[in-house]
Amino acid sequence: MDLLLAAGFEIVMPSNYIPWGGPGPEASRRQRIGVAREKIAKIAAMVVRREQLPVEKGPLWQNILFS
Repeated sequence: MDLLLAAGFEIVMPSNYIPWGGPGPEASRRQRIGVAREKIAKIAAMVVRREQLPVEKGPLWQNILFS
């Protein structure tokens, strides 16, 4: 059975990596979480509609560092 990736999404969340500065100020964390909640709702609707979309890619430095 072949499985295909139909979509991929990036959701920016507050960091929990202490050496890179931790989660940041509370206002910034709340703003990121609010944006993430909105995007998750949109993603959920796309999944329900079974949309096939290209995989979202993060910033170039992340693609180089983590791929």
